[in-house]
Amino acid sequence: MDGKFDRTWSCIELGSGCGIPGLVACQYVFVEGHVWLTDRQQYMHLLLGNMDLLSGDARTRVSNQVLEWGISVPETSFDLIIGSELIGVGSRDIFEKLLHTIVSVFRMSKAGGKNPIALIAYRRRACYEEEFFVRIIELGLSWEAVASYASSELGPCVSDYYCNDSPIIILKIQDML
Repeated sequence: MDGKFDRTWSCIELGSGCGIPGLVACQYVFVEGHVWLTDRQQYMHLLLGNMDLLSGDARTRVSNQVLEWGISVPETSFDLIIGSELIGVGSRDIFEKLLHTIVSVFRMSKAGGKNPIALIAYRRRACYEEEFFVRIIELGLSWEAVASYASSELGPCVSDYYCNDSPIIILKIQDML
């Protein structure tokens, strides 16, 4: 990736929650592509409500899908995987399932003739999260930090959970196989 996005790309957001990154990508970045918003069944109502806020033809370029990490896999190929707040939201088991899903999407996409990348916004919250980066390498992937934002650059804190001195880092993950 040369730092530029093709407006026709297909994008999948993992763990969308309310779907803000994916909806912004659909409305303003991939204006000729398609964006899939994915999460567990219990969050689909958040996605559907926010998808209704899209304007114009963006509504026809976004889809939602229930996706349980490590269990189900989208059966299409993507140019880009995005996610935010995915790594430090639980336990080691969760990021193993996340990595399984990322690898599955990479392999499915490569079989479809694409060479996808993942961009994941991350803030360190627990020491065990370092294992995530070791597992990335063990699985034949590479990672690099492509951007970093200090907490002070993002405005005032709204809860103790998010208020720490760790910067928010944008990780770029690629399949090296």
